[in-house]
Order: sequence, then C-alpha cells, then structure tokens
Amino acid sequence: VAGRAGTTVHRFETNRGQRAAVLAGLACADAEVACVLDADLQDDPLDVGELVAALAASGADVVCAGRLGEHESPTRRAQARIFRRVRWAMSRGRIPPDAGVFHVATAAAVREMLVVARPGDDPPVAYARSGARIVSIPVARRPRPTGTSSYSTVDRLKLAGGSLGGLVAVGR
Repeated sequence: VAGRAGTTVHRFETNRGQRAAVLAGLACADAEVACVLDADLQDDPLDVGELVAALAASGADVVCAGRLGEHESPTRRAQARIFRRVRWAMSRGRIPPDAGVFHVATAAAVREMLVVARPGDDPPVAYARSGARIVSIPVARRPRPTGTSSYSTVDRLKLAGGSLGGLVAVGR
C-alpha cells in the first residue's frame, strides 16, 4: 500500500506481534471511525460496511465481528471459543462472547482505549478497560487462502493468558 494516496506506512524495526501492530496502527489513525482488519483475507473487507452501519445504528463505541464459520480446525475453534467465553465472563459481559479482533471503533473510543492499553493487549480487553460499549454482529470468517497461522497452540494459550490477566482492571 506504500505510495497510495492517503496512505501512511509505519514499520517496526523488529517484529513485535499482531497486537502491538494493531495498537500502533490505532494510535496513528486520524479518521472518525477506525477499522482493524487482518491482511490474511480471512475477514472480507466487504464486511467493513456492515460493521460501520452497526456502529451508527447501535450507538456503541466499538462493533466487533462475531465469529461464524468453520475456518479453522475443530481444536483451534474450541480453543478460541473457550478463550472468548472466559474473556466474556471475566469482563462481566462487557466483551461479547463472540468478539474477534476484526472491529470498527469511534475515534473517541480509540483515544480513550489507548490511554489505558497495555503492551500486547487484546484490543477488546483494552476497549473494555477504557469503559467503551462493545457490541458484536455475526460475520462469517473464511478459510485462509494460503499459508497457516503463525500462532501455535502454545502461543495462543500464552496470548490468551496475557489477555485474561489484563481483565483484572476491567472487572472493577
């Protein structure tokens, strides 16, 4: 995308991971609505319009894509489902139980979230910690067209543990 009109590319000197990249990208956003969308094409860019419409209609601060579809192995789907249910419970219902990282948020919600965000935060956790109102809408996720996830089961469990540990301040 480098060189496209209206596009700015920010690069880290070393790989810091997806969550750090998401937070850094949101810190650079200068629009009334920000969108986080993976580049692996499992999330369809055409779904962004639905998320934005739901943001306007719901009055929420953040609208996350609620995960549908059988885009991963049964084991990985089960791990993700368990993580999201525990995250929902630990946030006392502030984070929808199907919320993924694919989301749109108002500029105000992004600013408030960035004040309380911790390095490596799962975005919905950081939004919940900031007091943002989060909703989700069902969005089908497609199989990855090429390649595989860079996260092993152990990596996913470590990320989940870090995210859930970050929920301590949300439940207050």
